[in-house]
Amino acid sequence: MTLRRVGFTAVPPGASAGFDHADTYLDPRGSRLYVAHTGADRLDVFDCKSGAYLRSIPGFPGVAGVLPGRDGALSTPASELAPCGQLR
Repeated sequence: MTLRRVGFTAVPPGASAGFDHADTYLDPRGSRLYVAHTGADRLDVFDCKSGAYLRSIPGFPGVAGVLPGRDGALSTPASELAPCGQLR
């Protein structure tokens, strides 16, 4: 499969460069993309339909991934798969 650029969304910069793993939360009310922004020690949240940057969730030093759960919990490797926040 060949990747093609379909748009661009500006993201507030972090203290240093670097992003890591991302995952999606699919919901009929509105799907979200959660991105581990390693260089900013936070999670960035995007709307999947519009591609818009929605917000950041601070407080994740060196975050290396994010996993949204069906129960509404967000987990990261640093949280050792314990809920570390809520979706939306």
